[in-house]
Amino acid sequence: MTTIHPSITGRAVGEHSEPEHIEPMAVSPRKAGVLLDVGHTRVYQLIGNGELESYREGRARKITMRSIRARHERQLAAARGTNLATEASQPRYRRHRRQRRKAAPTEART
Repeated sequence: MTTIHPSITGRAVGEHSEPEHIEPMAVSPRKAGVLLDVGHTRVYQLIGNGELESYREGRARKITMRSIRARHERQLAAARGTNLATEASQPRYRRHRRQRRKAAPTEART
């Protein structure tokens, strides 16, 4: 017995049908922001800088998943390089808490 795919009427889910979850090739700027965990303005900055590839589909802007993955990989590579260089070259210092200044003694009113 075959069942109807919940999102597409008339298509059966079975051995020869499409997988249940198909990854999109491009997403909206809002979804890209969610995936990258950045805000709307930052997404458009990344598009302007050329870090994310985008195109217009009618009035809607679409950002390619390939460019989102590429940016993620660049961020990971930069973090790995920074962490290794930072840990090897700089000793760790404990951060000291600031001591409060003692208040100046107030003069007695006469």
